[in-house]
Amino acid sequence: MNPVPSHPALTAAQARLAALDQQFQPVAMIEHEEGAAAVLLESRDFRVIVIVANQDGEWVAPSIVAGTPRPTSRSRPARTAEHRPLLRMSRSRVPHADANGERADTSWSAVLGTAAADATTLTVISTIDSYTAPIASNGLAFALVRTPTGEHPLIHVHTADGRILPVRS
Repeated sequence: MNPVPSHPALTAAQARLAALDQQFQPVAMIEHEEGAAAVLLESRDFRVIVIVANQDGEWVAPSIVAGTPRPTSRSRPARTAEHRPLLRMSRSRVPHADANGERADTSWSAVLGTAAADATTLTVISTIDSYTAPIASNGLAFALVRTPTGEHPLIHVHTADGRILPVRS
């Protein structure tokens, strides 16, 4: 995976986690064209997705963030299993704010997981947005979409042999 470039969303995400007693390092970042970014940060023990919104030119992190334990094993299977195409999957959702800072009818939804070695892309589809991301060489699968609040997007893993496998949560 390429190093995470310097970006104001990354700075906001790191500032949001600064008070925690962890050494969080950026792993990946996705900037959405509609004014949000998902930043994946990891410490020795935890993995956190911070969804940061661009509000009038200022990148603002949410007041609440959630994390998961960092995977202890970085191994992954050679072939994507039909019953579990995305391993160690986690999701994060943050309500989208409108121009007045009020909660809008949409949310930002991020999906994170580890894909098998034969996986090529991760696709996440909502009724109003979609995102297809290449699987990183280490198996990291990471995507960000806008969804109607309360909607769970469809998630698919695409493999090198042409299979498209739905991810069931």
